[in-house]
Amino acid sequence: MTKRVRLLRVLAAVVVVVAAAAVGWWAAMVTVAEPAEDSEVAAPVTAEVMQGSVGQSLAIGVAAVQPFGQVASNGLSGVVTAVGDGEVDLGGALYRVGEVDVRAVAGSVPFWRALSQGSRGEDVEQLQRALVDLGYLIGGADGRFGAETTRAVRAWQRDLGRPSSGVVALGEIVAVPNLPDSVRLGEALRLGSVLGGGEPAVFARTGDVRFQVEGTPEQVGRLAAGTEVQIAFEDLLWTAFVSSVMLTEEGGEVVMLSGPNGSSVCGDDCNRLPSSEKTVLRGQVHVVPEISGLSVPVAAISTDASGRTFVVREGGQQQEIVVLASGNGIAIVEGMAEGDRVVVAPGGAQSARSELGEPEQSGQP
Repeated sequence: MTKRVRLLRVLAAVVVVVAAAAVGWWAAMVTVAEPAEDSEVAAPVTAEVMQGSVGQSLAIGVAAVQPFGQVASNGLSGVVTAVGDGEVDLGGALYRVGEVDVRAVAGSVPFWRALSQGSRGEDVEQLQRALVDLGYLIGGADGRFGAETTRAVRAWQRDLGRPSSGVVALGEIVAVPNLPDSVRLGEALRLGSVLGGGEPAVFARTGDVRFQVEGTPEQVGRLAAGTEVQIAFEDLLWTAFVSSVMLTEEGGEVVMLSGPNGSSVCGDDCNRLPSSEKTVLRGQVHVVPEISGLSVPVAAISTDASGRTFVVREGGQQQEIVVLASGNGIAIVEGMAEGDRVVVAPGGAQSARSELGEPEQSGQP
């Protein structure tokens, strides 16, 4: 090999080494210069302090039991041409036989005869009270059918489109203990039926409505004397209280209810109940009374080793609070202002529930 060839080989090797070194330096520079991406920091989950309420309620069935019985027999003969819908007020028509309407009058004494001038008795007094309430008779009811009562009866008959005889025939009015009220007609009084007289005609409530709780033994056992019960019926809401517990013949228990201060539960609205011996209504008992105030999620509450209860504000500061009640993940607290924001800590819920002994309650933010 000539000297010139050896020199060329040496120079080529040097060039390769230098090139490799340059590539390594460039790679190192690129790696060092590449900035690392910043890791994303999750924002804390917060909740707003707002008005809310918690409590524990128990849904129960409440039975409205009312004594129903026959209060009047039919005193007319002929074909039934119209029947009422069960709702009746003073002077209202219950049913019609031929062209004669049978009307309701408040009273407990059955009308047993025709009434005319000269009649006396409790049945006359019931008629007079009706005429007074309807605006036809001025003065009191004395039980004596005189000239003034005759004039009042004639005026009523004229307004009803009936012959103004001044005489109330047997069967044209019946006595119903409570008016207005819901009544039930006898089986024989159907449209088109032929009546001969004497058929059981009108059935009505003959005593006070009794309200009692119907539920499981566990539910009944939680109703102590004085417990408040809310009863819903149509658009009405009645407030009742547990008054006593009675034993049944089968050995069970029935919880009896009464209105405030021992009054009637349904008051003046008892007539709104259906004309049946028993109607089951929706009842609700606040086992744990509802408490309202500023609320926060239970998950936002924590406790420390000393038993101090606190939340963490949005800015990171700890705020000591007092828990008044809790339920269904919501706590009613003191020590915060409406609109404040607190951090909902994943570990806070367990700490808070353990400390608060949270029951199974209902919460409403």
